Amino acid sequence: MGTKYNGLLERIPEFRKSIKDNQIVNQLPLGYGQIISINTGKYGLGGGDTVIIMHGNGGNPVFESISVAASVSISFPISGEVGRVWLTDEYGNLVIDPEVMIQEIKGWSLDWSVAAGLKVNKLRTGNGYILHVESISPEISAQLQASFTKFIDYQNYL
Repeated sequence: MGTKYNGLLERIPEFRKSIKDNQIVNQLPLGYGQIISINTGKYGLGGGDTVIIMHGNGGNPVFESISVAASVSISFPISGEVGRVWLTDEYGNLVIDPEVMIQEIKGWSLDWSVAAGLKVNKLRTGNGYILHVESISPEISAQLQASFTKFIDYQNYL
C-alpha cells in the first residue's frame, strides 16, 4: 500500500473524508477517474496540488501529485481545476486494472499544456501508456510542468 497523509490536501481530515465518501467516481465507467487541482502562481512561476481518484476493477486507487510550473498566463493567483482522467495502454486500450494504474501513474513526469478554459493533456509514461486529462480551469495559459505523483491508498482505506 501507499504512504498515507503526507500531501498538502490529504492532511486535511475533512478532505480525506470527502475523498473516502465520494461515490461519484463509482458512477463513471471503469477505467475513468476524477481530478481536482489547486494551483497558485505569480510572475510566470507556480505550483499545484492535484488529487486523482480512479475507478478500477477491484478498487479505486487515489493519487496525489505535487507540481511546479513555468507559464505564460492570464489567471488568478489561486485557481482550481476539475475534470476527468483515464489511462490507455500503448495500443489505445482503456486500463481498468488498479495495479497497472498504480504502476503507470505514480512517479515523475514532465509535460506541457495549453488552456483556454478547457485543458486537454496527454502524458506519456515510461512504458508507453498515456494518461489522458480533460479539465476545466479559469485561465488562459501555456505551461511547462514537472510533477511527482504518488499512490496514496485505495479510496475505501483512506
